[in-house]
Order: sequence, then structure tokens, then C-alpha cells
Amino acid sequence: MTYRSPHDRSIRRRTIRNRAILILVGFIAVSALDFLLLRLLFDPTHNVEPHDWYRMLRVQGFVGTWLAIGFAFACVDRSWVRAGSVIFCPLFAGAFAEFFKLLIGRARPVVDGHLVEAGYHFRPLLDGFHNGHNLGLPSSHATVAFAGAFIVSMHIPRAFPVLLALAIGCGYSRVASGAHFPSDVYAGAVLAWFTARGFRALTCRINGPDAVPSTKQ
Repeated sequence: MTYRSPHDRSIRRRTIRNRAILILVGFIAVSALDFLLLRLLFDPTHNVEPHDWYRMLRVQGFVGTWLAIGFAFACVDRSWVRAGSVIFCPLFAGAFAEFFKLLIGRARPVVDGHLVEAGYHFRPLLDGFHNGHNLGLPSSHATVAFAGAFIVSMHIPRAFPVLLALAIGCGYSRVASGAHFPSDVYAGAVLAWFTARGFRALTCRINGPDAVPSTKQ
């Protein structure tokens, strides 16, 4: 969509500003509940990782899952129009998450099976690029899961409730295992949304406006 008039540009700027405020307020709200939610969801006496349900949810954050789904799209469509975005959107989203994780340098909430109660812990600026161990903001698994859910739902809108539930489940699995704060998951979901929007716009620009179903229908 092209914004030509000053009025259209003003509307666009206002929309971007309102979304940015909403995202920031959401992050602050989730961050305020981080330790409360961790105490509710993370049990250091119970290891959730061996359970099948945990593995099913965590694998939503594995890039290979969406690679396989992308190839399935290619087999069905006999085209790379949808398959390309399904393969590369989660891949790029995960790469962005890893970059921001190193840049921000916030440590994970659990050390040696115990919740760190003394607040957030940050590495010195850019130190994460020298040692990326135990960093968590944003959650790369959650980012990949939400990116896959968003981009597939843009091609198949009716699948959105199921895919969103699986992505949320992936985020829950990361918190329940003590690997991430809920705000890590929230940040990953936001990053995934922006990445999916970018891939949607790119797909429409390359293959025409009909390449992705309109969200207004």
C-alpha cells in the first residue's frame, strides 16, 4: 500500500506510534510479572524436559520443523511462493533473536536449577558477543515458534488458532523449564510478528498482492 497524501502519512505515523506504545506497555506489564509467573510455572524439583508434551511444544521452536513444513508447502503448491517465506521467516527470526540476545546480554533466570531472586542480571555492554553462554532475551525458541505460526497463518488464516496455541505452548515450555523469563517469550513473539510482517510484504512485492490472503477479508 502506498501512502501518498500528508493525511495518509499522518495516519501511518500515528498507527506506528500507537503500536510501539502498546508493545512497550505490554513488555513492562509482562516484566512486572516475570518472577511471579516463574515461581508458579517453574518447579526445580520436577524436570519437565523428559515428557513428550514438553518435547512436542519445544520442537515448535526448532527451525527444522518449519523447514519441513515449508517443503510440504512446496510439494502441495509445486511452487516456492509460500514455501520460501515459511522456510526463511522462522530462520531469519531466530537469527535476529540470537543477535539481540548477544546485544542485550540479559542472563537466564535459573542457574544450576535454582531461580535467581535478586532481579535481572546483565552482562557488560557487547560482552555477549565474546561469550554468549546463558543469555535469554529474547527467547530464540519462542521467536522461531511464533514466526512460523504467524507466517503460515498469513497463508492459511484459519490455521491461526491452532498454530498460535502451539507457539504459546512453546513459550510456556521455555518458562516451565526455567530457561527463560516470560518477558523473554513476549519479546520473541513481538520480534516474530515484525519478521513475519516483513516477509508478508516481501512476498506480496515479489509475487503480487494476491500471493498472501488479505487480512481484511
